[in-house]
Amino acid sequence: MILRTVILLGILLSFFSCEDNKVDDNMSPEEDENLSEVLIDEELYQNVFASKVDSAYIIDDTLHLIFSNSGCSGDSWVFYVVDAGLIMESYPPQRSLKFVLENSEQCEAYITRETKIDLKPIKDETFPVVLHLDGWNKSLMYE
Repeated sequence: MILRTVILLGILLSFFSCEDNKVDDNMSPEEDENLSEVLIDEELYQNVFASKVDSAYIIDDTLHLIFSNSGCSGDSWVFYVVDAGLIMESYPPQRSLKFVLENSEQCEAYITRETKIDLKPIKDETFPVVLHLDGWNKSLMYE
C-alpha cells in the first residue's frame, strides 16, 4: 500500500513540476519573422550590459544568436544587438557589438532561443569587417 501511494505521488508531482530545460521548438533558421536590425548607438552601447551568448554565427547578412536564460516562457523577453558606432582602423576593420537581453520573468525553467539580426546597417565601405560580440568568446568575420 505504501509503495502504491509513493508511485502515485511521484506521478502526480511529475505533472506539476516546473520544466527545467525547455528548448524553443521554433528555432528553424528558415523562419525570418524575428529578424531585427542591429542598432547603431554609441551612448546606448556604453550604458547597457551584454548578455551571454551560447552560439553565434553569420550567414549572408544575418547574425544568428542562440542564447539561454531562466524564465517562464520567454514571451516577454526583449532582446537586441547594439553596435558601438565606432570602427577600429585595422585590416580588416573591427566593430564592437553587445547582445542585450531584458528578462523580467521569475520562473525556474531554463529556456533556449534563437534570434536573427540583420547586419546590413553596419555594411559600408569598411566591408568586410571583424565583429567582436561582447558575451561571446570568438570574433566573427562579416564578409
